[in-house]
Amino acid sequence: GFRWSAANNLLVSAGDIGSDEFEAARAIDEDEAQRKMCQFVWAVPYEPIENDGEDEVDAKQLSQRMGEFARGEYPKDAVLSLGIDVNKPVLHWTVTALQVDQPSYIVDYGKQGLRTKDIGFAASLTEGLTKLRDRIQEQYPTFTRAGVDSRWRPNDVASAIRELKDKRFRAFIGHGKGQFNVPAYNHPANVAGDVVSIGNCWYEKVVRARSQIVLCADANFWKSNLKSRLILTDAENESKKIDGPILLYRAVDDTEHFQFCRHITSEEVKLEFDAKRGDVITFKQLRKANHWLDSTYIALVVGDKELAKKRMTKQTSVAINNASQLHASIDLGSTTFSAELMRNG
Repeated sequence: GFRWSAANNLLVSAGDIGSDEFEAARAIDEDEAQRKMCQFVWAVPYEPIENDGEDEVDAKQLSQRMGEFARGEYPKDAVLSLGIDVNKPVLHWTVTALQVDQPSYIVDYGKQGLRTKDIGFAASLTEGLTKLRDRIQEQYPTFTRAGVDSRWRPNDVASAIRELKDKRFRAFIGHGKGQFNVPAYNHPANVAGDVVSIGNCWYEKVVRARSQIVLCADANFWKSNLKSRLILTDAENESKKIDGPILLYRAVDDTEHFQFCRHITSEEVKLEFDAKRGDVITFKQLRKANHWLDSTYIALVVGDKELAKKRMTKQTSVAINNASQLHASIDLGSTTFSAELMRNG
């Protein structure tokens, strides 16, 4: 028979419904909470989430991986970078503070709404990117680079970035299996032709059709890098010799990071065999809501270019220091040897 839903019930306010949805999304037993909302609030069939349940546990544990810095705070010498995932109604963004051989931090994240229905996607993207750039510039004036995901609408993203007239912004393409039919990542051997710079599983190239430099990266590598560092312990960091762990900003509420971490854990790592390439890391999507996963790994990639300069400076400094110690040791040895000769002379 006919059942009244929340849309028909004039005795319940939109605020009450919103509160119920908020609590259901953060419930310990989310499956049961969503079943209740579907059956008793919206009167629609419930479709269970098809996964093994481990990702929810990971999301809850991950949301507790917080560092010493509050939202908007970060080490003074860290490299600040911005990653942006593009969707029709909204932009998801993440600001990271990256360091060499030290913990890095997810400093901030959020959404920027787009007025796609009112003015069309292209115009709303330009407007939304401008508002987001101005906001980030005000809060984080030292941010060095920003990457804007352009897999879905590359021409619109290119146009919006041109309108910004901000050299820190790059169109970004993540190459990986299942990535909008984008070809697998192939790392160029050297800087030549349209390739203008090369880094750690990323490179920049000129796309002449759009008169633009595009940053391309191995999505599978960088997602794996992000996930590994989010759960990395100090001991594991020493043994693996990779960049240090990544920590979330210190939240006031224990549940503040849960939705963000749900996005981070929305894909699971799979190892598949490819006849030409052998074992290949791929990602299986568990949920459609993966936007902060994309914006966060993009932030890591765009910050890596500046971080590479810091790595080089640090390596040079260590080499000079080692050489100085060796020279001092040789001088000391020579002096001791001369004094011995004089005594025995």
